[in-house]
Amino acid sequence: MPLYIHARCVLAVTALAAAALAARVEYDWTITNVNLKMDGVRERRAVAVNGAVPMPFATASLGDTLVLRVRNELDEPTGLHSHGITNNGTNYYDGAGRVTECGIAPGSQMEYSIPLRQTGTYWIHGHHNSQYINGLRGPLIITNPAGEPYNYDEDIVLTFEDWMPKYSTATMEPSAGTDAAPTGTDATPTAQSSEHSCGCEAGGDE
Repeated sequence: MPLYIHARCVLAVTALAAAALAARVEYDWTITNVNLKMDGVRERRAVAVNGAVPMPFATASLGDTLVLRVRNELDEPTGLHSHGITNNGTNYYDGAGRVTECGIAPGSQMEYSIPLRQTGTYWIHGHHNSQYINGLRGPLIITNPAGEPYNYDEDIVLTFEDWMPKYSTATMEPSAGTDAAPTGTDATPTAQSSEHSCGCEAGGDE
């Protein structure tokens, strides 16, 4: 019995310590279009966060609440999906346009508030149409305050993406009037998202 009480006390102290360490990790992000030469040669339009492509890293710890205050300065709706995060009980912050939210209307803003119950390296990306192909993507790193299971010298995070010479809406248009075999760089036909409109793009994200 004394051992049982002692174990309960240890668990209670551990839970209180974890709660005390938990924090609200807040980011203020403005999504805009910018023109840049990602390949150093051809200038094209891209999607930036606070003027940066790729978007800034997001880092937090297990038990924290990740708060993303997002303002949309694009000429179309947008939304952010934290890829790999379960969002149990917070699916309305999942960021999937026309699925779990209508999207953040142009000139509007939204605050995502996501409890972090996992650790590891994930990524945040645009989930409206194909905006992530235009640069709206970046790492989300969730560390464990209790320490890592392995020893290592340093963390190095590399992000990769295919960078097309045109904005994604032009790249993904079906090629008209041709039956030629694809070369690997041809546009890929996609379903038009307007067929699945949730009907509230103009009214924000309510």
